[in-house]
Formats: sequence, C-alpha cells, structure tokens
Amino acid sequence: MKAAGKNGSAAAELAQWKVESNILAGQQVTTEDIVCKALPSDIAGGKIYFEVQEDSSYSGAKALSTADADDGCGMIAVGEKAELSIDSLEITASDTLEKRSVNNISCVLADVDMTVSNLGVKDASNVKFQVKRSAGKTDGSEDKYIPLEIGGNLILGDDANETPLIGNGNDGGVFDYLAYSDTSGIISTDQKIAAGKTQKIKGKIVIPLSALDPEDSVGAANLQITLKSDAGEYESSNNTAYGKVVPTTRFDCLDKVSLTVGNPVNFTLATQAAMDSSKRSNITLTEMKINKDGKAEVATDNKLCRVQLIM
Repeated sequence: MKAAGKNGSAAAELAQWKVESNILAGQQVTTEDIVCKALPSDIAGGKIYFEVQEDSSYSGAKALSTADADDGCGMIAVGEKAELSIDSLEITASDTLEKRSVNNISCVLADVDMTVSNLGVKDASNVKFQVKRSAGKTDGSEDKYIPLEIGGNLILGDDANETPLIGNGNDGGVFDYLAYSDTSGIISTDQKIAAGKTQKIKGKIVIPLSALDPEDSVGAANLQITLKSDAGEYESSNNTAYGKVVPTTRFDCLDKVSLTVGNPVNFTLATQAAMDSSKRSNITLTEMKINKDGKAEVATDNKLCRVQLIM
C-alpha cells in the first residue's frame, strides 16, 4: 500500500504484505491487519493506492497498480477538507442561578466551557451549532431529542458587554458561530474556524426551563450540540457532544447569628431554584450545636430554636 502527496512527490510505502503461495484462478486473498507508516505531510489532495507485484523470479512477472483507478476502486482520493470536532464540553449550573426571559421564554443561565477544533487543511466557514434537548424516550426507549426552543443568542461571553458567542438562533435550534475567547481571554469576532486552529467558547449558556426533562432520572436538561459548516469533512462523528445541567438550588443566609438566652431571633433563609418554581423539593433544616469539645454536632433535643419555613 502506497501514498502519493498532492505535489507529485515520490510515492511512500505505507505497508507491505507477502503472499506465501500461489493465488489460484478465482481465489480471493484477505490481508491481515498491519501497522502502517505515517502518511506524507502533503497527503491532502493526494491519494492512497495499492500495488501488487508478481514474484520477480517468474518469467514475464507483472506489476498491477491502482494509482490511476477510480476513487473507491482500489484507490482512495484524500480530499482537501476541514475536520471539525468538539474536543470538550462542560455545562454546570451557575452560582448565581440567574433567570432571564428570552423571547418570552423563561430561561436560566448556566456556565459553559467548550473547546472546538479544525484539524483539517481547509478553513471551515459559515460555522453553525445545532442544539437539541432531550424530551423523554422514543418507542424504542432511546433518548429523544428535539430542537432547543429559543431563538436569539445562546451563549454569551463573560465580558461586561455579554458579547454573543453563539446566536441568531432559528426555530430549528440552529445558531451562528459568532465569536470565541482567544488565549488571552479576549473575545475575538470570527465566524470561521481556520485550518489547524483550536478555539475556546466560554461564558453563559441560556437554557429554557422547559429543557429540564421530567423523564430524566434527576430532572436534568440534556443537551446535544452538533458543529457544522459549509466545508466538507473527513469524518463527522466527532462533531457532536452532549452536556447535562442538573437542577440546582441556592441557599442564601446569614454567616452567623447572635443568640441571647430567652430572646427569639428572626433571620431570613432565601432559596432560589434553577427549575420550574411550581415544582417543590423537600428542604430539611438541621439544628446543630457546639459540644464541650468545641465541635459541631447534630442537636437531638431541639431546645435551642424553633424554625418556621415559609415558601
């Protein structure tokens, strides 16, 4: 097996098999797996092909080459393409649990950190992200995904201006790639991913509350994100990644409370949940006390305080 680069460089041998006996008329030979040598650096635009050489000791020994065969018939043409991939994706509930209305849809902001790459030899232009969310199961008990039901901006930068990084969404859950964070953390506007480049998309992602799937074991929002462009690719299976946002509740209370024996003290405990406010969770308040050794332990007599929880 040989490979020839785009610029007409000498063909490089990738692998070689040796047939130990004659191949009879009508007989088929299957090769074993073998470790190949590295492809030439200029293989993009070149080809991979096979060459079969008869034993030179035979009279009139011949050689058969598929170098000039049609693509897919003993010869593989290596196109000059992009090669997009989502290298990593992490989505977590934001500490602030900020809620926001987007196109009259109640949403919550979550932190997102995603890395995308183009390992091909051609720039990927008109880059887009298709985003879907889980919506129960199919008849075959597989996860069912439907387009995320918000338009506008999907991911916002952490800068003061909340620069849109992925936005202009349509009804099909398809969003334009607008900007990214460079190595210095500065937001750079560029709607393409150049060949050989890796870019980070980090900021806040807008998630509709309706994306929290009631059929998920913990009621999480399960997102499917697929990276697309106008450029052809060698492989597209690495263009899709999955993120999960687990419903989270934040508690805000005083750092400390000064108590005087015999005098009631009132203090506020506020809760905020990154989920539909109509769904209630069991909240448990535990009274702790400091023992004689100065260590905190659960109070078993509950004599020190009485708690009234108002939702």
